[in-house]
Amino acid sequence: MKMVRVIVLNGLSVFIRVITLLGINKAVAYFAGPSSFAIISQLQNLIAMALVFPSSAINGATVKLIAARKDNETEIEKVSQTSFSVMFYFSLIFCILILIFGGFISFFLLKTYSYSYVIRLFAVCIFFFALNSFLLALFNGRGEIKKYIACNIIGNIITLVFSVVLIINFKIDGALISIATNQVLNVIVTICVLKKTNWFKLSEYISITSFIYLKEIMHFAAMPIFAALIMPVSLTIVRNFIVSSSSWNDAGVWDALWKISNVYLMIITLTLNVYLLPKLSSLFHQDLIVKELLKSACAVVAIMISIAVMLFLYKDLIIKLLFTKEFIKVSDYILFQVLGDFFKMLSWIIAYYMLSKSRVMKYIFSESVQWVGFVILCWALPHGDIITGVMHAYVISQIIYFITLLLLLIHDMKIKNVKCKTFS
Repeated sequence: MKMVRVIVLNGLSVFIRVITLLGINKAVAYFAGPSSFAIISQLQNLIAMALVFPSSAINGATVKLIAARKDNETEIEKVSQTSFSVMFYFSLIFCILILIFGGFISFFLLKTYSYSYVIRLFAVCIFFFALNSFLLALFNGRGEIKKYIACNIIGNIITLVFSVVLIINFKIDGALISIATNQVLNVIVTICVLKKTNWFKLSEYISITSFIYLKEIMHFAAMPIFAALIMPVSLTIVRNFIVSSSSWNDAGVWDALWKISNVYLMIITLTLNVYLLPKLSSLFHQDLIVKELLKSACAVVAIMISIAVMLFLYKDLIIKLLFTKEFIKVSDYILFQVLGDFFKMLSWIIAYYMLSKSRVMKYIFSESVQWVGFVILCWALPHGDIITGVMHAYVISQIIYFITLLLLLIHDMKIKNVKCKTFS
């Protein structure tokens, strides 16, 4: 079964990624001190926002369009050229803007001009961040999962070594430099793997001439851009609500729940991105699509039940390993988080269908229901214990999100053969 194979291979990649993150965090804590984490998080937020347009918004469309045209090499080349063009120009625009406003950005995010050079260093490297993600999207869209995962594993190992060396020698500055530049090394690895394929010709991507799929790519980009904006805004509102209603300590407990959630959901979400998006993009008949959705749902249910059992049995031990004994209060709410995540993962299977078929308005509507509903429920539900109220709001909002997507899917499936909207 291909999905199981992808889960196993991707699980290894995620394991290496988790080890890399833990290793870097340990090095930062030991050599740079606790206060450095806030500075690093601010830089990471800047990078994430700067890459929404040249990377996050483009790559999903690239995977979808290539997977849907897997038997037509000429069209795949046109898609790749167009995606490269969009990525290149967005990278150039953000590079120039960040170079110009580097000092202001440094002061606004880090409360000092001392790190302006790091901000501008990232601006110079932004193209390499976007290029590496674009090249990995080519692997994903073509279904070359082993090469995709191999590049991720090697890249994570290089990032770990590179970061630790810089942190040991330059403390917080080394950590910031590594975050701002590590993709320069990773993209070299990806290009070396690409050169061994029989379909990659560098000259075809340098000739930025084909814009036939530009409208379709930008149409698709509306979905990841909207999702990338509404989620952090909603979480920030809820966090501020917890602080104003209770304390920063309770907000920290709630954040710890999300960090635990991110760890175990990483393997599922990355697998869905690697396997399900290109798979659904290549299917156009209702029966095949429903079969794939059900198969994926069964796999997710099995994984989430296993996670729930493990967390129920070992939650105190896991919390102490990941955090400290001060966070033991997290164990009172962790099963609420898992229950909400269970419905979220089932919903995301349907959401990937909406992505794969460019159902832009349905996708945006469902995302709005999820996150706006979560924020509203946090205020509307009783607040005896603020975290309990927020966790109840999370579970209910995810159930509503799932029901909304299920109804939208049923409506979409009334069409005999499901076709992707196209502008070519």
